Amino acid sequence: MASLRYDDAQYCVPQTLVCGGVGITVNGTIATTATIFAIKVPRAMKVTRVSVYESTGGTGAGPLVTIGKSLAGTGTVSNFGTANLAGTVADATGFDMTLTATALADGDFLVIQKVAGTAAAAPIANFAVEYQVGMFDGA
Repeated sequence: MASLRYDDAQYCVPQTLVCGGVGITVNGTIATTATIFAIKVPRAMKVTRVSVYESTGGTGAGPLVTIGKSLAGTGTVSNFGTANLAGTVADATGFDMTLTATALADGDFLVIQKVAGTAAAAPIANFAVEYQVGMFDGA
């Protein structure tokens, strides 16, 4: 009898991908929408949650960031989540991004972008993407 591991795909155990390492600076004035993080997913997955951690917060209106997918890296990004890094935010503050759970196919790109606009703050943030692989609808 083969033993199964806790992270075996059939259990759909949530896994986490931390995007940003020591932090991504999201500039206060953004001329055009720009990608701040992208990674090719190695297998089908479903993104179920994204937590944002601002290691350096700010005061005033902050920038808007989105998370989306690019079909096989074609360049067109379909967003499925947003976070507004706005208001007076203390250092070391965490919150969840607003999103719709979305499936990505093997070879798609997971993309985080900063949206064009002007903001008073330039926070430094990390993004923890929670996802599942395995047997789920829509993969």
